[in-house]
Amino acid sequence: MLSSGRVLGVDIGSSQIKIVALERRKSLWQMTGAAVGSTPAEAVRDGVVIQRQEVADALRDLLKQAQIAPGEAVAAIG
Repeated sequence: MLSSGRVLGVDIGSSQIKIVALERRKSLWQMTGAAVGSTPAEAVRDGVVIQRQEVADALRDLLKQAQIAPGEAVAAIG
């Protein structure tokens, strides 16, 4: 299970990367940030990340642009 009261939800698709930042506030989770960006061309095929470094760079850039701190994540790829 998650070790902190903060988590990122990451969806890496063939055309878009989506991120939501959630923080636990008492017994509820609150969304504290969100971002959507383009997946690098040909980086994801049939639910598999083919170009790992390009996807990692895109994730890092998206987090920075949205001013979301990196942290524990739950991810979906497809």
